[in-house]
Amino acid sequence: MAHFSRVFKQLTGMDVTEYVVFKRVILAKELLVRSDDSIKTICEKCGMESESYYIAATQEGAEVSSAPS
Repeated sequence: MAHFSRVFKQLTGMDVTEYVVFKRVILAKELLVRSDDSIKTICEKCGMESESYYIAATQEGAEVSSAPS
């Protein structure tokens, strides 16, 4: 697992946990724009524990300048 984590970070610039949070935030932002679901529902759909988790993840994600693929 350590080898995977090391290679993953070299390729994406993020560790696995950071990447998962980043992708969840992107999905949540898309759903906020494209759906009429509540923030709570969107958070649940994206695997986030709560709205406050989303807010914290969004603020941390704002520092990311480029999206990994």
